[in-house]
Amino acid sequence: VSMDLLAPTSEPVDIHAVADTNQVIHTVEAFVDSYNRFVDNATSNDTNKQGRSKLLNDISYIYHQSEDDFISAGLSIDDSNHMIMDLGRLSGSIKNGDLRELFGDNSSLRKNITRITDNVTIDPIAYVDKLMVSYPNMAQTSYPNPYVPSKYAGLLYNQYL
Repeated sequence: VSMDLLAPTSEPVDIHAVADTNQVIHTVEAFVDSYNRFVDNATSNDTNKQGRSKLLNDISYIYHQSEDDFISAGLSIDDSNHMIMDLGRLSGSIKNGDLRELFGDNSSLRKNITRITDNVTIDPIAYVDKLMVSYPNMAQTSYPNPYVPSKYAGLLYNQYL
């Protein structure tokens, strides 16, 4: 940020930044739309009920861990698990800093989202309703079963991943 002073002053000048409320609201609307599309996609998939249920439970856990912060920021979840936005509260939370606390770098929301994302990344099969069975022919092999230490090691060994 740079600025030019037009004239010297004898009193101190206060300078502060003010968030562009309309831009912040637009960004939060995009977040809410993405969240609702995610819920719609997860609930419309009837082929993977167990994985879908686990993922939706993890997402609702994130919301419930920060529910008070969401509500004070003007965001809540309805009966169909869709996020709804109260523009009046949202505008107030932008001005008083509640929204910054909710989405800030050190917020519990970000930590929980990172943790769930890491879980999905590390063990994606936990979110898929598939039964995996391995029948290695131990009589013809002298090496250990690659699925014993990790199912992912076995999948990689057999070139499934």
